[in-house]
Amino acid sequence: LVALGASWPSAEDRLETTIDIWWFAASFAGDGGMLLLIPQVLRWHPVWSRCKVRVFVVNDTNDVADTTMAETIDAYLKDVRISAEMMTVPLVS
Repeated sequence: LVALGASWPSAEDRLETTIDIWWFAASFAGDGGMLLLIPQVLRWHPVWSRCKVRVFVVNDTNDVADTTMAETIDAYLKDVRISAEMMTVPLVS
């Protein structure tokens, strides 16, 4: 977990930024749900409650237009009721 900025926010702060999750597509078959649980738990706290969640899916097929993977992950996010913006990113070797 990395906080962008000079210091960790205090309990009185109210952040209005994003919580970014980087998810490797190869691990989608694994337990990505635990990874997605972190921002949900953070957002229960008043400091993080106004933050938006973005999920960057690193596509190991180097095909940004891989609609099957994008649709599967988007459906998964909806099934587990996680409101997040999803973007696919090609893996650069």
